[in-house]
Formats: sequence, C-alpha cells, structure tokens
Amino acid sequence: EYFDRVVHVLPLRSIVQDLYTKLKADSEKGVIKTKSIAAQDMDFADSPFFISKVTVTTLDTFILNLFKLPAVELRQVFQDYGSHYELPRGMIYSSIVVLDEFHLLGEEGRPLTAGLAAVKSLTDAGVPVVVMSATIDRNLESLIKKYGRDFTVVEDKGFRIDREVVVKKIGDQDIVPTVVNQYEQGKRVLVVFNTRVEAVNFYKELKGRGLDPVLVHSKFNRRDRAVLVSKVFKERLVVSTQVIEAGVDTSFDVLVTEACPAPNLIQRAGRVARYGGYGEVYVFPFRGKVYDEKEVRAVWES
Repeated sequence: EYFDRVVHVLPLRSIVQDLYTKLKADSEKGVIKTKSIAAQDMDFADSPFFISKVTVTTLDTFILNLFKLPAVELRQVFQDYGSHYELPRGMIYSSIVVLDEFHLLGEEGRPLTAGLAAVKSLTDAGVPVVVMSATIDRNLESLIKKYGRDFTVVEDKGFRIDREVVVKKIGDQDIVPTVVNQYEQGKRVLVVFNTRVEAVNFYKELKGRGLDPVLVHSKFNRRDRAVLVSKVFKERLVVSTQVIEAGVDTSFDVLVTEACPAPNLIQRAGRVARYGGYGEVYVFPFRGKVYDEKEVRAVWES
C-alpha cells in the first residue's frame, strides 16, 4: 500500500554480500515471499537500477543513484553520453529505504553529510525511511530529526539475551600474550583496532608467531571480501578494524579491542557471547587516531 520495494542501505561493502546471501537463503526457504532479491555496490550489480523487490546496497552507490549518477553508468556520464538516472530514482522513490548501521556514518571517512542529505531528500518527498542502529547517540539522533521529517524513535526493549560479559583493561604489553593465551585455550578471539594500519601490523605479528588469523577491513575487493566474510564465521582468530561492528552476525568468546567511544565499544562487545553465555572483553589503550581523544578518555576512565 505504501511502497513497492525495499532498498536496504549499508555503509560498508564488506557486509552487503553477507546480508544479500542470507536474504537469498531465506527466500529459498520461503521466509521471504519474494525471490526478487539483488545486491549492488561499486563493483557488483545484479539489479543495477534497483528494480528488484529487495535490493541491498552500499551508501556510496545509493547516494549516486539518488542524486542522478547511476553507479553502473558513471563511465558514460563522464563521456557525456548521459544516463538513465530517472529509472533508479523512480525505484527509490517508490520504495521504503532502510538506512542501516547509521552510527558508522559519523566516523572518519564515512559520509555523514551524504547520509543526512539522503534523509532530507527522501523524507521531503514522502518516502518512508527507517534509520537503524543499536547505538545512535543523542547528537546523531538530533541531526536525523533536524534534517528528516516526522521521525519517531522506536526502541526494541523486549529483546533479551541471557549473557554475561566481563570487561577488563590491559596494557599494550599484554595484547599479544592475552590473544595467544585465549586462542590456545580453544576460544574464538576477535581483535579490533581503530585503524587499518594497526590491524595489518598486528596481523603480520601474529603470522610471524606461527598463527593463522583472518584479517578483515573495508579495502578488500569483492572476491576477497566474499571469502573473508565466510572465514569470519568459521575461524577462531580474527583481526579487524571497526568494519566488524556493522552487521557481522557471528559470536566470539573473547574480544581484545583498542579503546574507542562508548557506542563503538558496545557494537564490538556485541560480537561477544552474541547468542548468550559468558564472554570476556579486554580493552587496551587508545592509539590516538580516528576518534576524539576526550571522548575515548572518558570511556577509558569510567
């Protein structure tokens, strides 16, 4: 009655394919009533103009299509051949748009301005918009309400998992011993750094110690991302950036993470004992990049 299709927007390419695969599987099982399910990012498109009933896409791809630059026709646009921009726009304006993991847009390199522009443009046109996150802080909430129209905050208070998570601080010198010790006890261990450089360096250090971790960050190409996402669900030792915060539905026994703002720490801790049980979180000192130091210090000292 209110929309013809769903466009589900995620901030990172690394999780688009994961959700796409899950939706396709649910469709085959009959959980979802349509088999018209597609994905689109900057290097993959099986529904290039959002014609499918359900399309999972990245924010950058969505923004280009929304503002008259179809991602699949960028080359011909820059060659002055024009584009079919009204087709994807028409599909978007007849959809319900889900902007998922919206909290990640406020971080370094994440286009919060573009996300808010989309919220304003869509709600001004009367398009149903759902902004989703487990950790939208008050400042971000106020921005969404400022630029969007008629937003209502809905909190899922009925969802509960019986879990116990213990949080401890450790020093830089304890990072490797903690990771190795927990791994050797047979536990699934997730290590998260705030920057890709730090994650890559730590991955190399573990490899040098004879371990075989999985490295995850947002700069892998599509083929590598598909392989890595499948490994994240299987392997016991994963080194990642904050990309792991966004929609990766798997559980670890132990998290060893760099200090970060409270919303990010909550998201990371959400990968521990995710389905219930006992888990441990070890937080090591902030390296001084990506996040506001005062904000991180407040969490570290709390």
